[in-house]
Amino acid sequence: MPVAAEIKVQPENLILWGNMEDWENGTAVAPTDHTLSGAGATVARESTIIKQATYSAKVTRVGTDCILYHDFPDYADYVNRKMTFGCWAYATVASRVRIGITDGVGSTYSSYHTGGSSWEFLTVTHDVDASATRIRSEMQVNTGDTAGYFDGGVLVDGDSSSLIITSVADIGGWVPSNRYRGQDFKVARRTGTIIPNMFIDSKTIRIEGMITSTDAATTRTNFDTLNKALNTERFKPNSDRQARDLYLFEDRFVRGYPSGFSPKYSAALRIVEFTYDFTIPDPFFYYVQMLRSRNTISATPTSFNVTVNGNAFTRPIIRITNNGSNITTLTFENLTTSQSFSYAASLATSKILVVDCTDLSVENDGTDDIANFTGDFEMILVPGINKMKITGLASAVVQVDWRDRWY
Repeated sequence: MPVAAEIKVQPENLILWGNMEDWENGTAVAPTDHTLSGAGATVARESTIIKQATYSAKVTRVGTDCILYHDFPDYADYVNRKMTFGCWAYATVASRVRIGITDGVGSTYSSYHTGGSSWEFLTVTHDVDASATRIRSEMQVNTGDTAGYFDGGVLVDGDSSSLIITSVADIGGWVPSNRYRGQDFKVARRTGTIIPNMFIDSKTIRIEGMITSTDAATTRTNFDTLNKALNTERFKPNSDRQARDLYLFEDRFVRGYPSGFSPKYSAALRIVEFTYDFTIPDPFFYYVQMLRSRNTISATPTSFNVTVNGNAFTRPIIRITNNGSNITTLTFENLTTSQSFSYAASLATSKILVVDCTDLSVENDGTDDIANFTGDFEMILVPGINKMKITGLASAVVQVDWRDRWY
């Protein structure tokens, strides 16, 4: 199969909205999950000067240094660890645009953009203090009045944000192996079998490549860089091993774990041919950023549409904020897929019910309440228009979050 000019690997991105694609509060207000600070500063959704997908964030300094920032909500789990923030930046003036990480105790900043009217990937690594009160990823425009553009923000656990594999190796093949799982049953006095259901199983991806140079030392250095990026012995705060996100396309990734490795040296160690096998537990390509449909409810029942791209079904996270009086039952439906669920317990004013159809969890105001949930736990969104309906709330905000997926 043809492969992209650049193949990238990175740890899991902890910023869900770093690609500046969602602007739920308006196109001249900070993008979703971000905040703008600095007197006189402006932020705008930019559709011309972009690095990834459809939009970037244009931040303009007007008289005072300004910052577009994201506060990582689970910062307390990452104290005493190294965190790396990387982001694409575009600037026309040197020494004005940079990024940083602050934790409420100390700060670390990247070098400044060179001002060459092109996209540069800036990175910064910070040792999070034991007394940290936040982990804040900052995108700054400093010193003089000008505009900076930001796109593709990545916050990862560790000292490296990403590696363009094709910068150290020639990649000759990206070979996926897809599997399906199901049962077939023989029927008496009939030919063939019956297969009542079939599921997509985990997949493997083999990356085939070669590293060459004019001397063995350079080959070894590049091979060491590749191995560090593809392998990890780091663990998440919950003790799960970190995965790796593999990008064959700039705006889609698969998440997996290395499961096999075969190098072959030749030409007095100046050449190493290799194959890397990855096990992909979730066999879909995912869009780089979460997407959101935000809907204001003013009557019951209310219907609204959620439009999904990609070519595969996906599972949403549904957040229902009750802005009216206390209710004791509600029903949520995807009329397109004929799926529904009900919640039969008190949801007080200003409280949020979160139904996560990916992690299979239900929380009322942050407290587990799966006992009061009935219906289709694994509700899906299908490509195209999904007609949704909510009954039981006369005043609410319903957010449906998801990632587009591809087979």
